[in-house]
Amino acid sequence: MKEVNVRIITATNADIEGLVKPEAFRLDLYYRLNVLSIHIPPLRERKEDIPSFVFYYLRQFEQKYHIKKKVDNQAFQQFMAYGWPGNIRELKNLMERLYHLSEGTTITTDYLPENLLRYRTGLE
Repeated sequence: MKEVNVRIITATNADIEGLVKPEAFRLDLYYRLNVLSIHIPPLRERKEDIPSFVFYYLRQFEQKYHIKKKVDNQAFQQFMAYGWPGNIRELKNLMERLYHLSEGTTITTDYLPENLLRYRTGLE
C-alpha cells in the first residue's frame, strides 16, 4: 500500500452551508472540505480589478496571436459601468471576442455586444 498526500481545492458560488440543512449537500463532506474558506467578491463589487484583467487578457492574446491591441476610453468606460453577471469568465470571453472581431489595433464601442451597451443606458 502506498501513502498519498492529497489536497482538494473546491470553488462554488452556491451557499453550501445552506444546502446542508435541507440535506442537498452531505454534512460530513462539508466538514471535510471546509478547512479554509476564502470569500472572493464578484467582479461587480471590485471594479478596481477590471483594468488589470482587461490588460492581462489582452497581453495573453497578443502573445498568442502576435497582434497588439488596445481598448479606447469609451469602451473602457463601458467595462467599468457594466455589472458583469458572468464574473471574470464573462470578461475573459468578451476580451477574446473583441480581440478577434475588432479591426485594426483599437477595440472601440462599435464592437461591444448590445447587452453591454444597454447596461450603461439603464435599459438592462
